[in-house]
Amino acid sequence: MIKHLLTVFFCCFILANLNAQSYGNEWIDYSQKYYKIKIAKNGIYRLDSVTLAKAGIPVSSIDARNFQLFNKGKEQPIYIAGESDAVLNAADFIEFYGAKNDGELDTALYIYTPSLPNPYYSMVYDTSVYYLTWNASFTNKRMQLETDTSFASYPKAPYFLRTELMENHENYYYGETDIVGSTDSRYVRSETWGGPAFNLGGVDYYIMATTNRYLNGPDAVVKTKVIGASKDDNLINNNQPDHHLNIQFNTNTIDTLFFGYEANTFVKHVPVSSLTEGNTYVYYRSIADPGFSSNRSFVTYLTITYPHTFNLEAKTSYFMTIPDEASPKTQLSFTNFNAPGTVHLYDLTNSKRILVVKAGLEHRAIIPNTGAEKKCFLSSD
Repeated sequence: MIKHLLTVFFCCFILANLNAQSYGNEWIDYSQKYYKIKIAKNGIYRLDSVTLAKAGIPVSSIDARNFQLFNKGKEQPIYIAGESDAVLNAADFIEFYGAKNDGELDTALYIYTPSLPNPYYSMVYDTSVYYLTWNASFTNKRMQLETDTSFASYPKAPYFLRTELMENHENYYYGETDIVGSTDSRYVRSETWGGPAFNLGGVDYYIMATTNRYLNGPDAVVKTKVIGASKDDNLINNNQPDHHLNIQFNTNTIDTLFFGYEANTFVKHVPVSSLTEGNTYVYYRSIADPGFSSNRSFVTYLTITYPHTFNLEAKTSYFMTIPDEASPKTQLSFTNFNAPGTVHLYDLTNSKRILVVKAGLEHRAIIPNTGAEKKCFLSSD
């Protein structure tokens, strides 16, 4: 469900008047106050005027159009109910999409690696921080309302793209070791959180939900990262790989050889029909080739993106990607959505809050096409 109606704890701080440098703090206006909001779960968050006042924000003296929200140095779009009269009244609120912390900022920590070992989990902290503030501007970033209900005027989308994610952070791996057991003091490609290691001849597997496949859509895309956790110097010094990995899901196979502590990203396009309706099992096998003395590896993440029907499996919220269409707008008709309150669709790519209408057993919405696919979140009050 929506709205983790904030009983969020606010921490107010006044920033000292320091000279800003190029360290990622250029977004800060040192003449303003900022209120810290900690977010540990992805979803829609709502701040009502009572919550804001209790946190010490002088709501009655602030023009509602002046509010801003920042995360990771970037202004975030917000929706303010009742903003048009410039007053945040008792029934009004500020609403925004909040995301927990991931590995985005960890890119500054790593060296010699084109991609993060686990982009879905932060090496530092899993909670992200949003900052609420206000200025004198009337052009701050807002979610735009979409209220079109001319359903007969636009074609109905047959599917959306769903991404099923599994990411591991149960075990910490310090990366490649030298002959005395030491590791690099810097973050390298094989240092990360990951899943359990599977050794020479061993198997690891993951169960991925692949329900309500749309069989006439595009191929599914399977993406995973596997990192070596051992090294056989005798083989490597003779330019021979010391790891043999086989990944299999139903009739699909990825088979590869690699060296030592390599971080390997695999992407495979497969027919949707080759996924199992319900759950797809993905197996990782360490192949015991002749001459191997080790072959230890671990998985950091696995994603399966596939075309999905509009049956939402009785869930109360849903992430989805809506493909772009040639028409100006597209009609969406959701079934089997567990909505205890008013439903809204959020186009996170284009900062839109879209009206959803209940029609019998369906929830219907119209989304504008913008030339690219749209990351969306469906939720209810």
